[in-house]
Amino acid sequence: MSVALPTPYDYQQVLQHPRLFLGDSRLKNCKVETDPMGLPRVRSGGFALTYQLKNGNQKWALRCFHKLVQERDSRYAAICKYISIHQSDILVPVEFITQGVLVSGKWYPITIMEWVDGDTLDNFIFKNVNNSFLLAKLLPNFLHLVNELERLKISHGDLSQLNILVQNERLVLVDYDGMFVPELAGKKNNELGNINFQHPRRDVNDFDSNLDHFSEIVIYLTLRGLSLNPRLYDEFKGGEGLIFKRDDFVNPFGSKLLKELEKFSELKDLIRQFRSICQGDISSIPKLDDFLKNPLIEIRSSTSQVNIPTIKNQFRVIDANNHGTLLEQQGEYITVIGRITNIRQSTTRYGLPYLFLNFGDWQNQCFCVIMWAEVLDMLIKSGRKPKDYDNNWVAVTGILTLYITQSRQLVKKRPEIILESPTNIEILSIEDVKIRLTGESKDTPDLRKTASTQESLPPTITQNPISTVSLESVTRSSQDNSNGINFNENQVHLAPKSMETISQSQTNPIGQSTEIAKKLNSLYLDVPKSPKPNTDSTPIITPKTSTINSPKRFLERISQGLNKLFRE
Repeated sequence: MSVALPTPYDYQQVLQHPRLFLGDSRLKNCKVETDPMGLPRVRSGGFALTYQLKNGNQKWALRCFHKLVQERDSRYAAICKYISIHQSDILVPVEFITQGVLVSGKWYPITIMEWVDGDTLDNFIFKNVNNSFLLAKLLPNFLHLVNELERLKISHGDLSQLNILVQNERLVLVDYDGMFVPELAGKKNNELGNINFQHPRRDVNDFDSNLDHFSEIVIYLTLRGLSLNPRLYDEFKGGEGLIFKRDDFVNPFGSKLLKELEKFSELKDLIRQFRSICQGDISSIPKLDDFLKNPLIEIRSSTSQVNIPTIKNQFRVIDANNHGTLLEQQGEYITVIGRITNIRQSTTRYGLPYLFLNFGDWQNQCFCVIMWAEVLDMLIKSGRKPKDYDNNWVAVTGILTLYITQSRQLVKKRPEIILESPTNIEILSIEDVKIRLTGESKDTPDLRKTASTQESLPPTITQNPISTVSLESVTRSSQDNSNGINFNENQVHLAPKSMETISQSQTNPIGQSTEIAKKLNSLYLDVPKSPKPNTDSTPIITPKTSTINSPKRFLERISQGLNKLFRE
């Protein structure tokens, strides 16, 4: 029987008192890094939440687990032991501590390593994309990183823009959750990595020292391409990768990015070879060194009969209006899509600027995106302005946390994402919104961190239903304007008077499970013009047209039938 792990809110509470709740003596006298609101600042990190602890000049990266992983203890024991024996300048020694943090009277494991000051590769490129010389200087350092992985006979497992840190041009790997070391040979992978850096045929059975070869080629081509043409960044950058997307790997001959890269004579043969790699057998992906030295190396065709799953999003996508569903995602790395209706820009009591992007009425605990001073400064230096987001539809990716307040007997929970980088928010066209929130893109399961519960990657992805009802309304409103949503080519505008109706009728109003919410929404939105005779013995509750605009009356009307719905 699996034991539930503490929530991010639980960790947030105890980490304010390291002396009382941390087991390791080196950490008891530390202070946790806080955000401008005085709360422990959390960063992403796969299966865990990452915090910075400081004692004098010593800084630690503390990772608290909030997702259950099979064989976590034994895997981390093997990883820690191997890294301590086979040291490298691209790795940081890590310790797995079983009695790490005390929550509600129980001890839970943590990992600690020395804190590495530096930018993620994602932020480094964002800051320096127009400095071709600096990007070109990263290439030999990246080749050194790859050569070290080959020398050590290990693979990282999730080589991507967030797990590579740039420290004075030195590249360092972090987040070792999915790392392969020789002692783990024969086991299955416990994660599938960022889909925008992985071969489309990768599954949990691919777990050896060759696992990073495809990602290495993708990152090399990214750095080389941007050093030749920085404009590729603005044209192809998205919120879940650098410039490459999974679609470029699934359909390499239709990829606009590969066609652009192919225009450079020094990349032409490499791109031709890369297309073959994308369509070839995953076991025949060459080492980066072989790929660069012999772009005509033979790639075996894939013999797999398994269809490549259609996956548009790296993380689960949720509508910003789905307040109930968002509250259930505490601690999850997700993408939220919605329209920003209000921007609040001010300064903290210490004089540091911040930005709140609200997706509705902030007094009603709407979803909110927060930019603290560091990220806001990066945004402004890049030439962007906060007002650029006002009244626009956006996609925001990050860890969802809850800001909880309590007054008398009332507890209020506001779902929010604190941005770690300006790259985690992107303005969408209405066509982008429909693609990301409907069809095969709707509620895409998070494949990056679910492999531990899968035997193998399924040939097709089963969609988990969620109530992305406001997007359904967006689609319907192209034919009628009853929901107060007006279409044009570039923008969607919500009529102010419709906001109350949308927030009440198109979310999960009674906080039930998403399956029940979907049934209720189906009853509420898809009302037949004339009731059809009931041929089934189960009572069917059909709301009258006169109650359509009154969610409260509607819920009262169907309350007697809820038990039957729940049993279904």
